[in-house]
Amino acid sequence: MLKQLKNNYKSPVRRRVTSTDELTFNTMKRETIIPLIIGLLLGALFVVFFQFNARLNNNAAIIAQLEQATASNTKNVTDVIGFINNAQKGTTTGTTPAATTPVQ
Repeated sequence: MLKQLKNNYKSPVRRRVTSTDELTFNTMKRETIIPLIIGLLLGALFVVFFQFNARLNNNAAIIAQLEQATASNTKNVTDVIGFINNAQKGTTTGTTPAATTPVQ
C-alpha cells in the first residue's frame, strides 16, 4: 500500500582537517587590504593629474593660437594705420595754402 519514502538528500561530504592552516579562511587579511587601498588612491591621483595635464596642454595650444592670431591682427592694424597716416600726409602737404599776399 503505502511505500516508504526514500530520502534522496545527501549531506555534504566533510573532510577531515589535518593542519591549522586549513582552519583559517581569511583570504582578505589586513596586510592585503592596505596595499590595495593605497594602490587605488595612487591610481585615482594619477588619473586626476593626467586629466589636469591634458586640459593644461589643450589650453596651452589654444593660447598659442590666440597669440598667433593677435600678432597677425596687430600687423594688419599697424599696416592700415600706416597707410592712413601716409595718405593724410600726402593730402596735407599738397593742400596747405602758400603764403599769399593780401588782396588790395
